[in-house]
Amino acid sequence: MTITADDLFSVLEGLSAVLPFAKPQNPAAALLVWASFPAEAKAQLTPDMLVYAATQRLMDPNPPKETPLHIQLLRYVYRLENGQPNFGWGLKLDLPQRMANVSQFHEEPQAPYLLPAEDHDGPRHSPNGVLARLEAGQ
Repeated sequence: MTITADDLFSVLEGLSAVLPFAKPQNPAAALLVWASFPAEAKAQLTPDMLVYAATQRLMDPNPPKETPLHIQLLRYVYRLENGQPNFGWGLKLDLPQRMANVSQFHEEPQAPYLLPAEDHDGPRHSPNGVLARLEAGQ
């Protein structure tokens, strides 16, 4: 079951009531929020996913405050590229496991380039990359 405008408005209304500095929703804002909510999210998200995203937003120690609240929610369910939801990449692969433990805040995994490099036999970035290594018979 996909989300409806009423599902989104209910969650946003609840968040606005409990978040410090949040603005209450009005009918004009609600229309704009629904019109600007990505079509992919409207088609892919369920009400449970939306509630999960809202609980994560409440627990987030460093939420993106410069982003509208309805777009902030998407960060908790979609895979991120440069800190923004990438709908082409789809929902987080471990979203069911995250949702199963809704009372815990789930940090974003570190990108591979931030992890320690593994030992390897040769320069990581060499001219011509893999092809140079193949030509050298490695």
